[in-house]
Amino acid sequence: MVGHKIKYSKKKGYVSDDYLRFYSTMSATTAKAIADKAEKTQRITWSKNYTKSQIYAIMTPQFTKPFIDKYFKQQFRTAGKDRKSNQLYHVIETEIWGLSLYPLDWKGEYEPKKPTVTHFVKNGKAYLYISQYHVNEMSGNKTTTICFYKSGTKWLVYDHQVKYNQRK
Repeated sequence: MVGHKIKYSKKKGYVSDDYLRFYSTMSATTAKAIADKAEKTQRITWSKNYTKSQIYAIMTPQFTKPFIDKYFKQQFRTAGKDRKSNQLYHVIETEIWGLSLYPLDWKGEYEPKKPTVTHFVKNGKAYLYISQYHVNEMSGNKTTTICFYKSGTKWLVYDHQVKYNQRK
């Protein structure tokens, strides 16, 4: 077992690396740059009709393949064919964000709190979670979290979580 020696109630024990996270700080400026790059990349796929391979090529530098697979299945509809008879797709026009990255308000102009940044290492892999509480009286208040992990020198989005507050 690979682990770390700990003291608990005056006794010595070991904790497996699988359960340890080593937290460190990351500036809001750095986190914002990472999030902005991912959001900008995703928004490109909204601008016009693309083939499936074009959508994947656009998103691959900022998103994991499993995330792109889910995003494509959830967020796109067929939109005719190109000159070479390749199927084209367009983002579904809807007010439901789904896996589309919810905009972050880094200045605190529209949301009650600025985003929170959580940076940690687990099992030798660096992770970054950027969360923000969003107020919306119509659809319900929620917290969104964009989840990244570091692959080489790049941060990749692997999940986008939305947790709605329970209404009373």
